[in-house]
Amino acid sequence: MKNNDIVLLEQAYNSIYSKENNTFLCESGYSEAWELIGHKISEVREIAKTIFNLGNYNPKDVKVDDFCKKLGAYIDKLPTTALSWEKIPTLLEMDQKYIKLMQDIQDKPNTRELYIQAMTKRDEGDHRPEGKLSNGVLYDTVKANKMEPPVLIHLSSGLYAVGGRTRLYAALASQTNINVIILTQQNLAKSNLKLLNS
Repeated sequence: MKNNDIVLLEQAYNSIYSKENNTFLCESGYSEAWELIGHKISEVREIAKTIFNLGNYNPKDVKVDDFCKKLGAYIDKLPTTALSWEKIPTLLEMDQKYIKLMQDIQDKPNTRELYIQAMTKRDEGDHRPEGKLSNGVLYDTVKANKMEPPVLIHLSSGLYAVGGRTRLYAALASQTNINVIILTQQNLAKSNLKLLNS
């Protein structure tokens, strides 16, 4: 008989590890879809609203949730692009306080521990629930290139973070290139998804 703790650990591992993609699951495309349509930047929101004919949607409407599931499945299938860790500070909608902090700890002998401290403090301050992976495991999987790709969106005004900022901070701190999904108006339009009929 296996120790109960070991069994629980194996169950947790299996719930966050995708054998199909050989990656650890952090956020699904479903989560990224919600972040896209409710983005803090009005330009991003308006583009999503236009492409997907969102109208004045109610986030509690089950139809919106179903739409985000479909959009998330589409996002999950988009190809990834390698992003140099050196470009992460140029991304828009990243907290510059943490960008600076990640740059400051890059060459420290205890970079991993300092990253964990910084992200834990951020999560507590923002009342963010810890994700499926602890910050330490997340850091390790980013370094090993076994993490689901963060999602960005490219607009004429620049390249914006949509989801996966914690992963991007880990890549910057560890000076590790990271695979990302880059949304564009063109590839989003190709989804042929609409919330409301025209």
